[in-house]
This record gives sequence, structure tokens and C-alpha cells, in this order.
Amino acid sequence: MKNLIRDYFLNGVSGIKIIYGENDLQYDPRVFPTFPEGGRISAFFNLKKEGFGWFNEYNNLSVFGRFDKHIPWTDDFILGTRVKGKYNLVRDKLGYANNTGLDYGDYVRGYELYVVGGADFFLAKSDFKIRIFQKTFDIKE
Repeated sequence: MKNLIRDYFLNGVSGIKIIYGENDLQYDPRVFPTFPEGGRISAFFNLKKEGFGWFNEYNNLSVFGRFDKHIPWTDDFILGTRVKGKYNLVRDKLGYANNTGLDYGDYVRGYELYVVGGADFFLAKSDFKIRIFQKTFDIKE
């Protein structure tokens, strides 16, 4: 337990100061993100710099990317695939609190209740979507 407390932020400190900046780039032409019309590809990139040297407590530079592709088989069946990953360009030792790999926002079957730490990760997922109900409602005032 003592090592966990010492390594939570590194060097046995109880907190750190971080100034960070990040830039996102997203391309997403989907009209309905939950059931996208087939053939659409979306992409997301993130570049994040944490620690600019003013406090000398933390230094990290990471890049994150995600690609989605949806292929229609019929009007009601769509095959989807998603590939995403994160890589830390600065290879300094990370404290436990900053060593985030897959978190609660990344659903991996069998690991729903866990956070998988790590400086880098790569995840590929596929799904098969079936439309079981489609109805148009006319809502009038």
C-alpha cells in the first residue's frame, strides 16, 4: 500500500500542477451516429501536451486516433468496425493517476468494471447492427 501512495503521482507527492493544451480534429459525415447509413467513415485525432515546464512536475505528449467504418449489407443490416489507439511520445515514467489507457468510456466486453492502465493502447472492435423497428411518427401541434 505504501508503494501505491508513493507512486500515485510519483516522488511521494500528494498532488501535482499541470498546465495542458490539446487539439482535436474530427471528420464525421454520419447523419445518425447510433445507426449510421452504411459506407460512412469517420475519424478523430487528438494531440495533447501536458506540462510545459513551468512547474516541472509532469511532462507528457500523447497522440490519440480513432477510425470508424460502416458497411451496409442490406437496408437493415450494417457491419461496423472501429479502430482506435493512443501513444505517448514522451516516454518518461508516469504516476498511477496519469497512467490512463482504457477507461470507462472504452467498452471492452468482459472488462466493463475495470480501468486498464497503461501509457499506450490499441483497440479494434467490430459490430453487426440490425434494424428491428422503423416507424415514422407525425407529430402535430
